[in-house]
Amino acid sequence: MKIQFVTTGNFPHVGGKSSHIETVLRGMREQGHECRIVSYSDISEGRKNVATLKKLAYSPLRFINFDIYARKSERIMYQEFKAVLKAKLSEWKFDAILAEDPMAAVIASKVNKNKVPIVMVMHSYFGRSMGAIKKARFAVSADYFKRQKEEHLESLKVIAKLIGVDNRIKEECAQIARERGFEIPVVSIENFVDTEKYKPTFSEEEKEQLKKEYGVEGRKVITCIRRLCDKNGVIFAVDAMKNLPDDFVLLVGGDGDCRSEIEKSIADNHLEQKVRMLGSVNSEEVIRIYNISNYVVVPSITVNGLQEATSISALEAMSFKLPVIASSIGGLKQMIEDGKNGILVEERDSKAIADAINKLDNSPEMYKTIAEKSRADVIEYYSLYIQL
Repeated sequence: MKIQFVTTGNFPHVGGKSSHIETVLRGMREQGHECRIVSYSDISEGRKNVATLKKLAYSPLRFINFDIYARKSERIMYQEFKAVLKAKLSEWKFDAILAEDPMAAVIASKVNKNKVPIVMVMHSYFGRSMGAIKKARFAVSADYFKRQKEEHLESLKVIAKLIGVDNRIKEECAQIARERGFEIPVVSIENFVDTEKYKPTFSEEEKEQLKKEYGVEGRKVITCIRRLCDKNGVIFAVDAMKNLPDDFVLLVGGDGDCRSEIEKSIADNHLEQKVRMLGSVNSEEVIRIYNISNYVVVPSITVNGLQEATSISALEAMSFKLPVIASSIGGLKQMIEDGKNGILVEERDSKAIADAINKLDNSPEMYKTIAEKSRADVIEYYSLYIQL
């Protein structure tokens, strides 16, 4: 089967959605399917520069009505994406389109010349942004949100099937589809991970060398690899370092809108020697980092009333036999059994994160038990190879 993947985001990038796409692509190719992907990353730098110039023409609107400016900017980006998608789709004959977000489905339908079926994967909820709690226009009561949601719901007119990455997303999407009068199959396929890729592989010698490269030799490594947006709560992992001894160091992998806020927190609390900001990291570097890590923190928070689904970041770490300290919300508390295959803490509680790490550090048997069970549970319930 020939499958065309489509996403309006960049690919690859640091984040669960990108990891999901990468894993599904690999799995389908291993099964013998021919797969290609088109993402916003496929737009040439020249075309992106043209789009930037077009957006500049609307820049005065930022000070008059930011919502109108934001929507016009989105339209320009979508026009560029539609053009590159149309060109890419004309290059080969495929049997189905797998759209990784609602706008990908809507735009793909407009250039789907052969009318092949479109299957849409929902990683979040219609219209709601889980990464911008400080921007009032994303509140569910805001006009911007309402318009965005209606635009996303146009996807229900063009898809043959909808897949939610956890049961809560699936249920909400199914309910909305019924309310809108669409008889679309809606199923849940929980996020999963390649357990053969994400596992300890480095020798002690290799680990020591790698620790030198990162400047963390002789220290206990805590890792938080997440897109730097509000809902991922990375700042709470950083704040936890105030309550940990100097022999601990936090490696933060990722980039995003919250980077400056996190860097300010590091400076204000004099944590420069205890926190390393690595910037964006690809999947191969994630594996290198996990090989030298002792703990992983997934400090997600509730945003716009929504909570994280089955966390790919947590699954990858657990598959590495790394104890995960995670917020007790959403899919995280469904994946992690507190004290058995990880540690759950209240969201936004930096001290609780530090206390959990200290507790594990002072309890070698508990650390070992959690580490072993975390990988065993991922293999049993969340492995790519179960899905295949």
